[in-house]
Order: sequence, then structure tokens, then C-alpha cells
Amino acid sequence: MTNNENFFKKYWFITLGVILTFLSIILHYFHYLIFKDAHHLLVFLVADIAFVPLEVLFVSIILHKLLDSKEKKNKKNKQNLVISTFFDKVGITLAKTLFEIDYNKESIRGNLKLTPACVDKDFKTAFTEINDHKPDIKLNDKEFTVLQAFFEIHKPVLENFLENPVLNEHDSFTDLLWAIFHICDEVIMREHGKISTDTDRDHLINDVKRAYNRLLTFWLEYMNHQRKDYPFLFSLSVRKNPFNPEAKIEF
Repeated sequence: MTNNENFFKKYWFITLGVILTFLSIILHYFHYLIFKDAHHLLVFLVADIAFVPLEVLFVSIILHKLLDSKEKKNKKNKQNLVISTFFDKVGITLAKTLFEIDYNKESIRGNLKLTPACVDKDFKTAFTEINDHKPDIKLNDKEFTVLQAFFEIHKPVLENFLENPVLNEHDSFTDLLWAIFHICDEVIMREHGKISTDTDRDHLINDVKRAYNRLLTFWLEYMNHQRKDYPFLFSLSVRKNPFNPEAKIEF
């Protein structure tokens, strides 16, 4: 690629502006040659210039805001779709697995037993309880083996979500994925299938706690999003709620 081509590619808007300016001058000149009326030409020219601020207001501000709002909405919808897929493929199963090794889970189970009749107040209460929750994670050899088997199966799925460009601007969900992926690496790298020392166990428990509460919070956000925008999906999610032992698919 030559230097001229590089310059044009980089500064195309300047080139376009110069071309349009000269085109305007030429057209005004032809107008004068045809009608020989400089007075009316100047009147229309000044009127057009006076209208420029309104054009700037409409195009640069109002139209830009409308397009930006639409773009953000589309991006949000794509992110919600990916997050929904995450919970369907791996998130709900992982949340249930971690929930089972939380020996303080009964203190929050009631807030996670969502029903089709839930309203904003119910979700607000649930969010508060989850944020204040102090999990009591136990990680014995049997529970560690279950966790290890889970991540060995689902690691490729987690990698795909981390590489998804749709989530690049969703910082909080990306943080959750990194927290989960960190547990995944920690667990899988212990090839002997058990935890050797209490110090190592405490380290893993802290990693699990870091991801666990975030995962529950995002699950609530995911359910609340379905309740507001897709009630038919919310109905199904409630009937397969992993935290409600009484939940069943059939009505």
C-alpha cells in the first residue's frame, strides 16, 4: 500500500470535506451564472448558514442519542442472551453444586425459592440477603472430587464464554467468569484428586466463596430479567429452580 493510499484511508473525512466544499462553491457559481442574481443567492446562502446550528443539534445530538440508545439496547439484549446461555449450559449446575457444599445454605434458601408471583420487593429482599450471606463452605475429599469432575467436563464451555466478544464490556459478569475459571484451574491442576493440606483447603474455600456469592447474585439478576421481559421463560426457570426442592416442571 502506497503512502498516498495510507493518507487517504486515514484522513478520508478531510478529503471528503474538501470535495464537498468545492462542489458547493461550483454549484453556487453556476447558480449565479444562470440567474445573475447575487442578492437572492446571498439571501439563501445566509439562510442556509443560519440553519446549520439546528442541523448540528438534530444530527449530532438528538439523532446521535437515539442511535446510541438503540445500540446500547441491542448490546444489552445480546449480553442477556449470552448470560442466559451461560446459566443454561453451566451456571445453574455450578450454582447448585456450590449451594450443596454451603452448610449455611438454609439461611438463604427461602429467598431463592422464587415463584411466578414474585414482585420487585421480593427480588430486592433476595438481593440484600445474598449480599449479606456468609457461606460456610465445606470441601472434603468427596466434595472436591465432585467439583473436579464438574470442571473437567465444563472447562471448554467456560473458555468459550471468556472468549465471547459480546461480554467484553460487561465488566461485572467478566469478573464472575474469571473467578469461576480460577477455581476451575485450581481444582483441575490437583491431579491426585484430593486436597493435601488444611492450608490448601482454606485457599480453595476462599476461591469458592469469592465466586459463589457473585454467581447467586447474577442468577437472581438473570431471573429478574426473565420475569420482566420474558415471563414465559421465567415460568419455566421457576419450575426448574435448583434451590427449590419442591420445584417440578409439570404444572
